[in-house]
Amino acid sequence: MTHVGAVGAIAAGTSLTERERVERWRAVYDSIYAAASADPDPTFNVAGWRSRYDRKPFPAPAMHAWLEDTLERLLAEAPRHVWELGCGTGLILFRLAPHCESYYATDISPAALRYVNATLQGSASIPASRVCLLEAPADQLPDPALRFDTVILNSVVQHFPGIEYLDRVLQGILQRVSPGGRVYIGDVRDLALLPALHADIEARRAPSHLSAEELSVRIQRAIDLESELVLAREYFLRLPERFPAVKHVEIQLKRGDFPAELAQFRYEAILHCGARPLVPDAARLPWSPELNESRVWELLSRDRPGLLHLAGIPNARLARPLGPSAARPYPDLGLDPAALVRIGSERDYRTELHACCDGDAGKFEALWRAPPHIRGAPRALPPPGSAVPTTIPLANSPAAWHSPALADPGLGRR
Repeated sequence: MTHVGAVGAIAAGTSLTERERVERWRAVYDSIYAAASADPDPTFNVAGWRSRYDRKPFPAPAMHAWLEDTLERLLAEAPRHVWELGCGTGLILFRLAPHCESYYATDISPAALRYVNATLQGSASIPASRVCLLEAPADQLPDPALRFDTVILNSVVQHFPGIEYLDRVLQGILQRVSPGGRVYIGDVRDLALLPALHADIEARRAPSHLSAEELSVRIQRAIDLESELVLAREYFLRLPERFPAVKHVEIQLKRGDFPAELAQFRYEAILHCGARPLVPDAARLPWSPELNESRVWELLSRDRPGLLHLAGIPNARLARPLGPSAARPYPDLGLDPAALVRIGSERDYRTELHACCDGDAGKFEALWRAPPHIRGAPRALPPPGSAVPTTIPLANSPAAWHSPALADPGLGRR
């Protein structure tokens, strides 16, 4: 049967500062969920999802597209035994659990779990015995005898107190992942793009009379007051060096056409706890201005390669936030990741968007796989841990806030 419970005391080694931060996020989300009105579709409750730009709720169609993209990624691995940390109002749970044999879901918010439990009672597609709900912070781990082939932390880690907390959570998770399983960490805020995000937000909010110097001060203040955990891609790429269970790491961009902060400034990290089969070398092409959308369409339509790998693509989504630089003197050039996904879908290709991890956050790589969409790590992409910079910061230090009311009023839930 569906069980709603709570796990015991705060884990040993948790500092007072961590405990306070976790408890404050608990208060934030209990308040959000308690105040949320009933949604016409109870399985699609997006309470708290608001834009940092205008502090308004994201449009429902955009949230549906964001959710569908996340589910497509998860379902591609055919999960059977799932653990979701931070299940919230069940956006993923209600859509993924019908495909699983067991679903273990935890959250720090009692209000969220009560909502999910009540909605499950009316579900015809999810047997009550399939789902277990428990109230717990991420570092309160389930029975060590439990094993999962898929662990999900989607739009959650930005609310962790710091990188040490994340280290501890991942260590516990990896001890419970079955060989060949995976850890999906979605909606990770990108440290390399943090200045660009705040610059873009402040520039859009600024009155016309604001000087460039005053705008710069506002941007720096926003960066300094950032209260969420923001992570470098290299943090995940270096995990195999520290956790032998992690055999391969994928860093992928969001593939859909979503609002700015959900598509432009976040990525997904997928930790594979088993050697992924290597697929044959793709035809790897370095990007050039001549490789526009029409040319990509032509390559996939005319040549029909089994695999096509396009590298070093300037990300057109980031043209405005990043602006011109010595490395990108022509910011209007580049390709829209969502457009490349559409082209691939129209030609019956599976499209993957891999984040570049060579220090240029404004570029990405695209990989198209023809049917049967062979899964695996392309040989053309560097193996995990290779040539990963070791001197860059791996995370920010989230600024303290002293009451739930001081939490960022922009992006609420996750």
